[in-house]
Amino acid sequence: MYSSSSSSCMFDALLETNIKVIQEAEQMIERLQEENDENACRQTRRYIQRFCEVANDRLIQDYFVDDANLIGYYFCRRFRIHKSLCLRIVNDVTTTCPFFQQRQDARCTIGFTLIQKCIAALRQLAYVTCPDALEDNLRMSGRVARTSLHKICKYVMRLYGPQYLYKPACGDIQQLYAHHSNVHGFPGMLRGLDCLY
Repeated sequence: MYSSSSSSCMFDALLETNIKVIQEAEQMIERLQEENDENACRQTRRYIQRFCEVANDRLIQDYFVDDANLIGYYFCRRFRIHKSLCLRIVNDVTTTCPFFQQRQDARCTIGFTLIQKCIAALRQLAYVTCPDALEDNLRMSGRVARTSLHKICKYVMRLYGPQYLYKPACGDIQQLYAHHSNVHGFPGMLRGLDCLY
């Protein structure tokens, strides 16, 4: 009898201990879930202040005002395009493509100007750089720079393609071969090639 009563007392003690442990575990799980829900509500995207107005002012002051800090030679050297041609492309592309018009984002902050987006695309084309490289001086995210490059290439092809892009004729290819052989010194390699078109 003594053993049965002691075993039932031990069973009751173990049962109470297990119940307490389970209750504490449930409370801990509830507390962790509440903290996780609070953290999930608080976790938002981190906003990066890019100061695009300051970058735009510096860009305009350096290249596009009458008494610019860097004259036309530097523009040509940095972007590998003449300033007048760049401005013509900017004007033509911005009238046809809504992406290049300046807008406000969800935080009601003004976005990048049309000249910043076009210059970002031209700089990527000139130097064959990755879009993230423009973060330092143009203060532009890689996504916006990549989209700018895609859009400007698409619209330049659409606007100027029929006028300036044409299939080369036999004479054009022969001229390219002759110029290449004069510059690089391969006179015998290219003479035997027939017209590809």
